[in-house]
Amino acid sequence: MTKKKRKDKNTKRTSSARDRSKVKTKTSVERETSKHKNKGSAREGAEINLWKTLSGVLAIALLFTVVWVVFYASSPNTTSSRTTTTQESGAQGDQLIFISSSACQKCNTYTSDMKHIASSIGARYRKVDYMYPVSYPGFILIRNGTLYLTGFEDREQLYRIICTITNSTKICEEYNKIVENNVNKTDKPIVKFFVMSFCPFGQQMEKVMYPVYKKFKGLVTFDPHYVIYSNYGGKNYCYDKNQRYCSMHGRNEVVEDVRQLCIKKYYDSDTWWKYVMYVDENCSINNINTCWKDAAKYAGINTTKVEECVSNEAEQLLEAELQLNHKYNVRGSPTVFINDVLYRGERTPQAFQDMLCKSFTNTPALCNTSVNASTASASGSCG
Repeated sequence: MTKKKRKDKNTKRTSSARDRSKVKTKTSVERETSKHKNKGSAREGAEINLWKTLSGVLAIALLFTVVWVVFYASSPNTTSSRTTTTQESGAQGDQLIFISSSACQKCNTYTSDMKHIASSIGARYRKVDYMYPVSYPGFILIRNGTLYLTGFEDREQLYRIICTITNSTKICEEYNKIVENNVNKTDKPIVKFFVMSFCPFGQQMEKVMYPVYKKFKGLVTFDPHYVIYSNYGGKNYCYDKNQRYCSMHGRNEVVEDVRQLCIKKYYDSDTWWKYVMYVDENCSINNINTCWKDAAKYAGINTTKVEECVSNEAEQLLEAELQLNHKYNVRGSPTVFINDVLYRGERTPQAFQDMLCKSFTNTPALCNTSVNASTASASGSCG
């Protein structure tokens, strides 16, 4: 069959599936679309999260599966090899479909939560075993004529996503309680964040944190780090010939990560932030090899000192970052921890401050005032 015919056939099937389902489709998978995304291995020993790496083809295939399960599997004239359970309560049009897999070791631990959520939002509940070996649980929520497809990594993320989609008072209250219970309180909170220097979502998170850093300087430790992959994409994506230290957007990004690590090591936090904010606003991955010197001049940094650090200490600094990535199970940019608890809140200065303030043993008076900054909230990640 020719490529054109296959395309026509797929288009016809997709249209047919959409006609049968009669729902709009949204995907909540947070990722950056990149033509280099699937080149090489993302990192040593990391487990693939299907929900963050779904290609368009696989997403369409999954929707075929979902549409078939939702609208045909329950027919008395249809035989399904998949095990399904159905909760008949809930609104006629709204459904919550819990997607499990034989490869997902922790999926069954969320069964009671999924049933509870379905009951709370007035949706019919169904559990399906997906034929693809997904390592993480996922769900499809059909809500007011819209179909949402996403995966989740833990209970907090599950309730946050449902709260965001449905705005259910009960689910949102339960999400807030989960967050409160997950907070670690200390006298001086530590914000440890992992980015790629040219990931737009990582740069966005830096802009979110910067006004909070300025406001709470001295009361909070901000500790920047970088997302490093091994054996990713080939030599053009890696710093070293053994391809141990690589990044999604190419070698220029890894080198800039090293520069920023050198600045972090030899200068104070104010200087690091001043340099990084200049790079985020004025430099691109294509001109960074010259633009960084403008940023260094702006921040009062000795370029020769940074160049010597890159030449002599790069692999040592990158190895430390790689080990920290493994320790914290970092998969993408941005990944933010407050007192070693993963931050999942909105990417706005105020939302970030609110969570940070919950992490103090004794809440400072600064928490009673709003952040004097405004940054648009957006979702997504590189990785």
